[in-house]
Amino acid sequence: MLSNVTAERSARLVLGHHDHAAHPRWRPRPSVYVLRPLAPGDLGWVVRRHGILYADEHRYDEGFEALVARIMATTWSIATPTEKTPGIAEVDGEPWVPSSA
Repeated sequence: MLSNVTAERSARLVLGHHDHAAHPRWRPRPSVYVLRPLAPGDLGWVVRRHGILYADEHRYDEGFEALVARIMATTWSIATPTEKTPGIAEVDGEPWVPSSA
């Protein structure tokens, strides 16, 4: 069946390099971005992402993450309700992480 397929077309088939944007049925669904209020688990997620980022970029260990967790807990416990308005950016229902993080 594939004996008459050109080398270029064969490579595209094997690698899956279909031009999805050229065909309307194959266009990916646009991502949905939302900024939602904080929910249980979000503060821990922020501390975790911060720890991962600083470990990768600066070689900090879990001691630094623990320090950030203490600062976050102290700041949150003394913040007024109006100061507790930050949210989490989500893409398609998952917390957004920049591609460099």
